Amino acid sequence: IMRRELTDAASAGEQVHLSPHPGPIPTVVLSSTRGPTGETPSARAIAARMQDEIAEDFPNSRHVRVDDSGHYIQRDKPEIVVDAVRELAGCSPAKPPVAPTSK
Repeated sequence: IMRRELTDAASAGEQVHLSPHPGPIPTVVLSSTRGPTGETPSARAIAARMQDEIAEDFPNSRHVRVDDSGHYIQRDKPEIVVDAVRELAGCSPAKPPVAPTSK
């Protein structure tokens, strides 16, 4: 299944790129910086370029390259995904929990 996903990634990106223009929908494109084991530098560069193109298709987009993350950004860096969802939902940024004070 993983091999099929990697093989089909290029055509999936092309399908997204060729889809009808969605209009001014706020969008956050999250991109991993680590490819799968064995991915060549040229394949990583192609993937990065395609993600840039996806972000360019959305006028109100922001492209975030998530350092030190693999394909499953939600597992590697969940706080980045939560922040992006909160931004798109119009919520204020999450605040760190306040430590209880002792009396």
